Amino acid sequence: MPKLAGSFYTLGSSSLGDGVTKQEVMRRVNWFAIFLDGDQVLVTATEAKGLPTTVSRAVPLKDFFAKFIPDKTHYDNVVLPLLESTRDKLESSEGKPSRLSPDEMIVYKALQLSKHHVPGATEQELADMPLTLLRELPDYEASFSAHKHELNMASIASRKSGRYQEALELYNALLRATPDDHHIVFNAARVYFEKQDYVTCRKCLQLALENDPDFDAARKFMIYLDKHFLKGTSEYRNFLRYQFFTPQPCELTINGKKYAAEVIDLSAAGLRVRCPRDAAAHMSTGKEIVVQADTDLLKPLLRGIPCQVVWFRDDVCGILLLEPLDGKSPDFKRIVGYSHIV
Repeated sequence: MPKLAGSFYTLGSSSLGDGVTKQEVMRRVNWFAIFLDGDQVLVTATEAKGLPTTVSRAVPLKDFFAKFIPDKTHYDNVVLPLLESTRDKLESSEGKPSRLSPDEMIVYKALQLSKHHVPGATEQELADMPLTLLRELPDYEASFSAHKHELNMASIASRKSGRYQEALELYNALLRATPDDHHIVFNAARVYFEKQDYVTCRKCLQLALENDPDFDAARKFMIYLDKHFLKGTSEYRNFLRYQFFTPQPCELTINGKKYAAEVIDLSAAGLRVRCPRDAAAHMSTGKEIVVQADTDLLKPLLRGIPCQVVWFRDDVCGILLLEPLDGKSPDFKRIVGYSHIV
C-alpha cells in the first residue's frame, strides 16, 4: 500500500539575463512525496504555505533517492500541522471531507490516488486512501535513515560497476543532506582513487579527517596514497578548494561601484570569480575589492568581505580573502554537496 514519505526539496539551476549579464542561479523547489507500490514515488510540488499544487509526477525510486533531499524542518513547521488537522477532522467525520477548511481540502485532494497510482485497489480502498495515508505519518528519523542507506547502496553499486560519475553524483546528493558525514567523503575518495585522480582523492581524505580527526581508515589511506602515488607532488597540500557545479552569483564593489559577477570556486583562503567586461577594466593585481554573495548557499560566508586581487586572466580573477573563512563552520561545510573538490 502507498505510504506518506514527507517533505523534500530539489535544487536546479536556471539562467537570468543575456550576454555578459547572463547568470546561472540556484532554484529550490519543495515537494510532498508519497511512496507508491513498486519502485515509484509520487512527488507533488508545494507552494510557500506548504500546500500541494497541481504539479505532480511519478519518479523512479532510485532517482528519488538521488535527487530529492529530505526536509524535516519544512515538514515539522509547515506540512505536519496541516496533515494532523486534516486527519483529525476526517477521523471525527468517518472520512468525509465536509468539515475541512480550504487548505485542508487541498491536502485531502492531493492524497486522493487513482487506479493509475494503485493498480488493483478497490473503489472503497481508493475512497479511504486519504485517511489511510494520514493514519501513518512519516517517521522522519527512520525515513531519513532509510533514504540515506538506499542512496549509499546505490552509490557503492555504481562505483563497483565503474560508473564513477554516477557514483559521485549520488555521493553529492548524500552530502547535501549530511555535509559533515566523513564516511560519505571517504567513499567519494575511493571513487577518485579508482579514477586514478589521486590528488582529488587525497583532498577528500583531508576533508574526511577535518570532519573527524580520529578517522583512522582515512589517515591510513592518506599515508598509503602519499607513499605510493603522490611522491614529490605538492599541489595536494594547498587549501581544499570547491568548484561549484553551477557558478554562484555575487556582487563586486570596485572603487565604490557595484558589478554583477559569479563565483567559480571557493576555499577558506580565497576564490575565483568570473567578471563582466566593465568590471574587468578596473581589475589589477593588488586591487582591494569587496565581495557580496547573492545566493542562499554563499550569503552566510561572503557578506561584504574585503578581498585583494591576486591575478587576472581574460574574464577570471583570483581573489585572496583578507579575512579567511572558517572551513569547519556548518555554513562552509554545506558547500561540499554543491561542488567538487579541486
